[in-house]
Amino acid sequence: MSLNLLQPTIIKFENSYDLPETIRNKYAINYNLAGIEYESTDICRIYFVIKEDLKENDIIKFISKALKDLNILYNGTKKFVPGIDYFLNETLYDYIIEKLSLIKNTDLVLPNYLLENYELNSEIFSELCGCERDYNNLDFYYKKNIATDYKFTDLEINQICKTFANLILEQTNITPEDLLDPKNQSYKTVLEYFANGGTDCCTRLLQLILGNNFVSLNTISTLGSCGTCNSNKSDIDSGSCLDLYIQGIKELFKSMLGDIEFYEDWFCTSIDDVLIPNSCLIQLIKDLLDEFVNSHPMTISQNSHCGCPRVSNSDTDYIDFENYKKVLDFIDACILSSNKNKTKLFGEEFAQKLLEICQM
Repeated sequence: MSLNLLQPTIIKFENSYDLPETIRNKYAINYNLAGIEYESTDICRIYFVIKEDLKENDIIKFISKALKDLNILYNGTKKFVPGIDYFLNETLYDYIIEKLSLIKNTDLVLPNYLLENYELNSEIFSELCGCERDYNNLDFYYKKNIATDYKFTDLEINQICKTFANLILEQTNITPEDLLDPKNQSYKTVLEYFANGGTDCCTRLLQLILGNNFVSLNTISTLGSCGTCNSNKSDIDSGSCLDLYIQGIKELFKSMLGDIEFYEDWFCTSIDDVLIPNSCLIQLIKDLLDEFVNSHPMTISQNSHCGCPRVSNSDTDYIDFENYKKVLDFIDACILSSNKNKTKLFGEEFAQKLLEICQM
């Protein structure tokens, strides 16, 4: 949703101990409350925290009511709780406390945006770049706010392939127009397959039609006793429809992670025809890779002669992870095009490594 209010701007709070923990590093809407004259270093402002259910019409209704009855700014409404959904700057807070003779409630007040010299209060607010400052798509900033709070569980780290795909699907700002591209439709199918743990509507349909005998082809037991080489191979020919489909998904996964167009569409946002990297998504994936490496000092791969698990702790086990982080750096620095060959190589090798780790 794009914001079309008369005077709103996007602001970002710093990671300051003077701020409530729930809004540190978060984006918000700054609305200047015109028509109130009060001697202060800053004008009257309301800071609306950008959340999933924040709607422009609700903001307009809230402000319209508040201008008629200032008590609403102090008490809030069902949809807007003071000190949670919105805050008042010091100027507006002092004005309504004095005007209405109310009991002070410091939970709903935040520092002024501007200092006495009319400069940004940089200890509390971050200075945004021109693109971020002028862009008004609330979904874009909502996803950034989600990323700030993201913490990986042990299960999410262990299921790295699933988490990796989910992060992209949840955090991407790809446009509906870009999703009409057949290539992106294919990439969406791949991401959803891995996000669902290695299944989708197509595999379920094939399993239903072909029967249980065709469900898992050339399956390898991940916890088998390697002395007996417990492979559990199917008697069904490896070229069945289900097997070919799954193999196609894996090959497309490797191709996708080596394609710079994938990163331009799924890891960037086009603002005025300029590609802006989704730094939050990039950092989340870096954090996921780091946490996986830190919690998995040994990797598991498959012996080619029998398919049984092999434990290794070689220093080179995670070189593909480190190389893929270079691809993420290429995106963040907007130098994908000049590193097309490295992106293809590192991306495909990383995809292969994920497939080995997740044994998919």
